[in-house]
Amino acid sequence: MKTMQRNIICLFISLFSGFIGISPSFAASSLADYAARNQVFCNGVVDDTKLIQAAFNDYANWQGHKLEFPAHSVCRATGLKITGNHSSTSFVIDGEGATIKANDGAIRKTAGGWPWGDQVLSIDRFDKLKIKNMIFDGNRNNRPLLDESGNMVLHSSNLPGAQTLKISDSSKLKFKDIQVLNAVVDGVYIFANRAVEGADGVFRYNEPNHIKFKNLIAKNSARSNVTIINCHDCGFDGGEVSGTHGHPPEDGFDLEPNPGQYDGQGKALSANTPDIEPPITNTVIENMFIRDNFGHCINLNGEGQSAGTRIKGNTIEHCGIGVTGAAQGIAISVAHRDSVIQGNTFQDFNLPRTSAVRSLIDFPSDGQHNDANILKNNTFKNIRIPDGVWVVYFHSDSGGSNVVSHNDMKDVVIYRRENTTRKLYWCTDLFTGPGSANIVKNNKQAQGVERACWH
Repeated sequence: MKTMQRNIICLFISLFSGFIGISPSFAASSLADYAARNQVFCNGVVDDTKLIQAAFNDYANWQGHKLEFPAHSVCRATGLKITGNHSSTSFVIDGEGATIKANDGAIRKTAGGWPWGDQVLSIDRFDKLKIKNMIFDGNRNNRPLLDESGNMVLHSSNLPGAQTLKISDSSKLKFKDIQVLNAVVDGVYIFANRAVEGADGVFRYNEPNHIKFKNLIAKNSARSNVTIINCHDCGFDGGEVSGTHGHPPEDGFDLEPNPGQYDGQGKALSANTPDIEPPITNTVIENMFIRDNFGHCINLNGEGQSAGTRIKGNTIEHCGIGVTGAAQGIAISVAHRDSVIQGNTFQDFNLPRTSAVRSLIDFPSDGQHNDANILKNNTFKNIRIPDGVWVVYFHSDSGGSNVVSHNDMKDVVIYRRENTTRKLYWCTDLFTGPGSANIVKNNKQAQGVERACWH
């Protein structure tokens, strides 16, 4: 019998019969009692939230520190939470190909605001957990967002906490071969949730750290497939992030700390503002397919002076397909500092005919914080771009000291945009800040494209 079935059965009986810490031998003899109650586990219809939550609550008693789900089953559950482990013990949840799908039902805003806790799974203050071979389905088509009057909420920035996989204040988590699909809001959402006052009187957030994903599939989220508000050493290696559409910003990856009082060292200055957050540091995104998102493929937002992001060996294509407002860097907007964008292939972009679109890769205005970034050894191909738009753009208020080198642009089609006279430039450098100028060198040019600062 699978461990998950054994633990779930034991916990069901403990809930209704008063047993605590049932032994393996009792579990083996309890199947008849479980069946006699006519309860069905993970048949895709019945709400399994209580049973699964009971199993998660009992993690300390998992045999071999491991919980297994029935192979390829479909469980229905909403609001699940794993919390509490700060011991040296590591735990494993093996989905065996199972799906946890959110229950049907509208999420309704009240006079007090949106409800909180409509995630599929929240991992909060839990260290040393591995989840593998599992699908998390946010079921967005059957969970409409309704305002106080019962009207559908469409394309709004004011949304509930209905992320599919929510991670807060945890460390040393590993996810392998998981899928996060159809999120009502965000697919994966990683953030620091609590500020705690230290002996020195300084409030510090319990920043998530060492969160690693291998072969993540994140698709069809409404707001962003992957949102990182805070994390140190988050990693994404392999897999696909695609198809975000519904609510702004509609990004594939959105790395965006919340604004607040912050001293540059990850320390909150007070507990009076609820959005005090440390920066994002040392995130790695590599060997992934990032495509078909209505907003940016990757947005490296400048709040909190985030740094050290590595974007390597990815195929990045066809984002910005739903852009209607200002677009700075449809492929990547770079407002972090000390980041490396290397060895990626940017392909199959068709930038829209709108004056709001500025560039494919953008170093935007950020008060000179987005400096010392490196863009090198990337390939740009099959890109259709209107005149007056840049492949790479440096704003005059960006940080400077950025290096763009050894990139190769080919198969680029330039088309005229109505009522424009400017021509396409490989890049433009408007840097006028107090730091060092940007360095652009040793790049291969597409035939017929003006060089400007790209040489």
